[in-house]
Amino acid sequence: GKRLATWAHAEQAAHLDVATLTTVAEAVADGFSLTGRKLAVVAGELAQVAVVTALLDGQPNAFVVSLDAPGVSRTGLSTALGLRSVGVAQLDFASVQVAAEAKVKASVASLVDLARLGTAAVATGAAREALRVACRYAREREQFGKPIATLQPIQWQVANSAMELDAARVLVQRAATLLAGGKSATRAGAMRSEEHTSELQSHHDLVC
Repeated sequence: GKRLATWAHAEQAAHLDVATLTTVAEAVADGFSLTGRKLAVVAGELAQVAVVTALLDGQPNAFVVSLDAPGVSRTGLSTALGLRSVGVAQLDFASVQVAAEAKVKASVASLVDLARLGTAAVATGAAREALRVACRYAREREQFGKPIATLQPIQWQVANSAMELDAARVLVQRAATLLAGGKSATRAGAMRSEEHTSELQSHHDLVC
């Protein structure tokens, strides 16, 4: 609990797919040498340790890397909208040396599943708060002599958001259940809801 760790994987914006990896790990006498770049690493400015994914002999692997090691450089990203408080950074690795025991035994695919689940859980929580704030505003803001929450277009927007939020919560819970049971959650973690929302459009009071 005395060291902050992060996960450095994405090399293309919004892509967690293993197929996008270009960071390379090469076997050397005392372990491995890592070279590559990771974009938008959450807590990249703050963490002391990162689990870094890289291709070793063409296969994806993960390595525990000290971010104070020679060859590691960080560039803070102040434009990370919504994530400014968590020290998002770009991490560059230039022939960074790690010991043989730094190679993680878990598969990269399982790490990606966990990352997708964590990202989805955070996004779902943020969306719930956004909906709560929007509902409060709709009840307080008046137009044409009445709260805008009584206007059907606003009710539609609130109902759509509520349905998408509930569907997202179910998808997150399903992915978490699969992972907890030792099963793959790759498909579940990548899904998003396209649910129809007509049934709630006339019942905004059940949402707000």
